Amino acid sequence: MTDRPCLTPTSQPHVTVATLSHKGLVRENNEDRLMVSSFSSLARNQPVLLAALADGVGGHQGGEVAAQLGIETLSSAVATCHSLDDPPGLIRDALLAANQVILARAAIEKAISGMGATCVCALLIGERLYVGNLGDSRAYLADEWSLTRLTHDHTWLEENGDLHLPGMRSLGRRHPFAHVLSRYLGSIQPPEVDLRLRLDEEENDADLPVNQGVRLQPGQQVLLCSDGLSDMLPDKDIFAILREHPPRKVVQKLVLCALEQGGHDNISVILLKVG
Repeated sequence: MTDRPCLTPTSQPHVTVATLSHKGLVRENNEDRLMVSSFSSLARNQPVLLAALADGVGGHQGGEVAAQLGIETLSSAVATCHSLDDPPGLIRDALLAANQVILARAAIEKAISGMGATCVCALLIGERLYVGNLGDSRAYLADEWSLTRLTHDHTWLEENGDLHLPGMRSLGRRHPFAHVLSRYLGSIQPPEVDLRLRLDEEENDADLPVNQGVRLQPGQQVLLCSDGLSDMLPDKDIFAILREHPPRKVVQKLVLCALEQGGHDNISVILLKVG
């Protein structure tokens, strides 16, 4: 067994990549952070790509710092990994390492104590897709016929949305507790990284398997986004834009439509298209 990293950085990703981030129309700062890195795995003779999006919480400077630390630590953990034998485990360990780095920074800088960030990441090993997330930044998978939300939101709303509470049905994501996070980077207790994929809407959430390693087909698209997009646009509108435009135009159109709907938060998107 070697101590050398198993990945070599490359300049050319093996899928089409488009990214865009905007601070929105209300927030003073953009606390979202994006990252896409491509590699080659000589042992597997396969291209590898890591894409991640973090949305800072806990105040202007604190949120920005937490999101940046989260992205940097995740990227470094994957770039220096010694094996790709357990991709879900690699994602889990990298996000837990990011959590510890954020906590350590907050402990020595009281001005940003309590900072945190959501994070969603996609790891492509060849044509196989692995996803992990904490919080309410999302991953979607689109083909010619449908759009599937792959991730679960770790919010009070998603965990209690089926309860018959007064005003729940009408308020939806505008409920005052809607965006209270139950899992995030910067948590004092190590968060449980969510590695479940919502590939079957008929299954009960608690019973969903860790069904990672989806084989992507030519033409399929993976979309990562912050809640600044998903709060503003329903899935049907996101899907329509994905179907109608090439990747670079897609990210521009998604952000523009979110701004037209009010742009109440930072808006960030990463789009990966196969073939």
